[in-house]
Amino acid sequence: MVNLRVFVFADNIKREHDFWLLKYLPRYISMDVLTSRKDLGLVPSLPLRSCYSGTQILKTLSNCTKYDIILSMDTLYGTQLSAIRFVLKAALPPHVMVDSSSLPLISSKFSLSRLFRRVFSSTKRIICFTRCQASFWNETLGFVDKAVFMPFGINLRDYRARNIESSSYIFSGGRTARDFGTLFKLANKINANFVVVTGYPAWSEINLRSIPKNVTVYFEVPENDYEELLLKSKFVVLTLHDVPYSCGLSSLLQAMAAGKAVIVTKTSSTLDYVSNWNTGIFVRPYDVNDLRDKIKYLLKNPKKAEEIGANGRWTVETLFNERNMAKNIIKVLTSVHREENTSADLINRRS
Repeated sequence: MVNLRVFVFADNIKREHDFWLLKYLPRYISMDVLTSRKDLGLVPSLPLRSCYSGTQILKTLSNCTKYDIILSMDTLYGTQLSAIRFVLKAALPPHVMVDSSSLPLISSKFSLSRLFRRVFSSTKRIICFTRCQASFWNETLGFVDKAVFMPFGINLRDYRARNIESSSYIFSGGRTARDFGTLFKLANKINANFVVVTGYPAWSEINLRSIPKNVTVYFEVPENDYEELLLKSKFVVLTLHDVPYSCGLSSLLQAMAAGKAVIVTKTSSTLDYVSNWNTGIFVRPYDVNDLRDKIKYLLKNPKKAEEIGANGRWTVETLFNERNMAKNIIKVLTSVHREENTSADLINRRS
């Protein structure tokens, strides 16, 4: 097996050896990681993050030429790298990008599809965590099979069994595309307590005066506290806006890994991860009555909640885990490397 050298632009990690993918590398792959964690404040703005990451990319470009592949784990990094490469006509190794945001839909909304086709023309693969997002890249931007769907996965050890006494509240959490409006309307109509954990940008949509008395909201709690609040809950409700891109996956899989039954909005994103009434329960978008009925059912049927929670845990253990995601990313990197070597061999033979 030919050695494969990969340079990684990673987001939101403090030290290179903290990068999760390093734990699963086969011997023939080596990785150097550029971390992006910097003291930019609790919630750095997009312009500040863009400026910082763009500067990092420009400083690093000259060192990237000695690698076989560049892997960008953050949509912002991947877009900036592709744009810089396009503008400067830089001769760089093949680029594989993980797109975990709504970037393609933003480009479509502002009629930037033609520009995006050119900017990402040299990107070899675009990894998406939902089928709908991969379809958007391939169909709307005309990339055929450049974008590939890959199931998202989490580290199960973060949600190992503990001796934590359960409480009587229903848990909800997350940041992106959260529909707390529907959740709060529901809370006003049901005799149950709720704990909500959120942060930027979701907190900007919450009117503190409109929070029902039976809802406790926490903003920007540490990861350990988030995990403990989740593990103590009876079950989980994730109300999402009906958006056709990846959102809510981390919160969904964390709840499933914790063995909690999850009532989640049925969107094109969650369809890839939930089997209705088996590993979770779907609720119609913005439907307060449907949400009320599903919550009342689980409150009256704790055995069913326990069954769904166990099925969800098993699904994460077997499918939606960090190890499987690492294997899939490695397959993509190996495939791109093989394609590049084949193309180079053909060129050499013709010359």
